[in-house]
Amino acid sequence: MVEINLLEEKEKRNIVPYLLAILSLLLLIGVLSQVYFKQQHLLEKKTISENKITNLKEQQQTLQQTNKNNIQVAREELTKKASQLENQLFPSVDLLKRLITLLPKEGYFVTYSYIGDGTVNVKIQFESMQQIANYTNALEEESYIEGLLINMNAEEVTASQNNTNILPRYFATFEFLVIEDKWEKEFGESEI
Repeated sequence: MVEINLLEEKEKRNIVPYLLAILSLLLLIGVLSQVYFKQQHLLEKKTISENKITNLKEQQQTLQQTNKNNIQVAREELTKKASQLENQLFPSVDLLKRLITLLPKEGYFVTYSYIGDGTVNVKIQFESMQQIANYTNALEEESYIEGLLINMNAEEVTASQNNTNILPRYFATFEFLVIEDKWEKEFGESEI
């Protein structure tokens, strides 16, 4: 038996363009979703960065305010201490001048030191023991001096380049306490 088909034969559909269209559409959807997620990730990073910047600015402002307050407190404290120091300053140069005026003509200061608590330590060179006694007496008569301690040493010192003239020299170390209130009553602010 032979069949005769008079119907037109259907052409086979070409599905390649449809497959390409579907693949292209899937690829486009994939790319767009990738771009979207990347954008969301970047937006999150941006938001986090902006929050960090805002927090840092707030911290910086807080630190600046704290620093300003600390600087202000430090300035006030420094001003207070400076005024206290000015009130506590003792005119040790005036004291030195006064001690020099009490020296005999041949007496010389070797060292002089004034310590902030009012202690004075001087080493003086004298020609004779009598000069040491006179200077000690002069210091004891000063009302602002208390607790006078003396230490004496005798040395021979060459008077000139010529070694034939050797004179005895006496060194005395005096240590005493200056009573600042009595000093100010006696001498005040004026220089000697």
